[in-house]
Amino acid sequence: MPAPKTRKDAAEPPSEAQKAPSDGKKEEPPLSTQEKVQAFLPLVIIAVVLGIAILLFNIFTQGEAPDARCANALLGGWKDNCYYSLATQTMNGAYCLRINETSLHDACLMAAGTLAANASACADFSDSLIRDQCYLGSVNATGSEAPCTKIVNAMYADQCFLSAAYAHLDAAPCASIRNNASRIGCVNSISVQLALRDGNPSLCRGMEYPDEPTRLSLVDNCYYALAANQSDASLCAYIANETIHSLCVSNVGPQTPQVPCEQQSAPGTRDTCFFTRALATNATADCGAIAGAATKDYCYVNLARQLGDLTICEFVVDANTRRLCGGSP
Repeated sequence: MPAPKTRKDAAEPPSEAQKAPSDGKKEEPPLSTQEKVQAFLPLVIIAVVLGIAILLFNIFTQGEAPDARCANALLGGWKDNCYYSLATQTMNGAYCLRINETSLHDACLMAAGTLAANASACADFSDSLIRDQCYLGSVNATGSEAPCTKIVNAMYADQCFLSAAYAHLDAAPCASIRNNASRIGCVNSISVQLALRDGNPSLCRGMEYPDEPTRLSLVDNCYYALAANQSDASLCAYIANETIHSLCVSNVGPQTPQVPCEQQSAPGTRDTCFFTRALATNATADCGAIAGAATKDYCYVNLARQLGDLTICEFVVDANTRRLCGGSP
């Protein structure tokens, strides 16, 4: 007959084996060094085979022409990179057209100098924005407005027509600018530049503005700028506005004493004085002294074109006017 369990036997805690839950999984032993080597062996074999393939490719294609080597590349990525290198080394964008990857294709065309080439090459770009920039670049290089009609982006199209207008000092391309304020600015700037170049006051009458009083004021300012530029006080007679006329007569001509712009009391007269003096003396500081924001920007634009110095455009505050002037966005 078995002995009865004592209190000590009944209270004995379970063993560690009894505590561990039984989930049916066995703990895997760590891999040995040999097993680790065997696991990585396929990768090593692939790398060796790939290296041998590259070596053999280089050996057998060593005598081939560069474009033939690219055509015989084993992988698509190698082929694209090969054509990219060949295009940039020879500056021949034709090789870029054989690249399949879109971004590399466009990057190749830019690196191979297509942006500075004729406009017909711009159609090869896949990205529409880069294609527009290419057309704009060709206009800046040649002055022809024909590529402007192919530009999709409205801002680039306006800048393109403006560049064409300034390239030939011809207001005709200004008519194609979609932004009305930019179109007016283009026409007025060209009118002033033509008047100063030719010494012809009748060209000042081409100034535009939505309201007639402002337009007439711009015409008078053009007459004033021309009189100062030519040092000819007789041109002041064309000015209808009494204040601007008096200012012109007082300041233009060697026989009359000069009244400094800084001493002008009326804000409008003061700005007109600085504007005229800036164009007459090519002084950007006088443009900066103008209080009216639009007049100041207009002064910088005219001075930038007059001097052929687009760095002056960076002083223009209005972003759209600055882009059309030729400065950074």
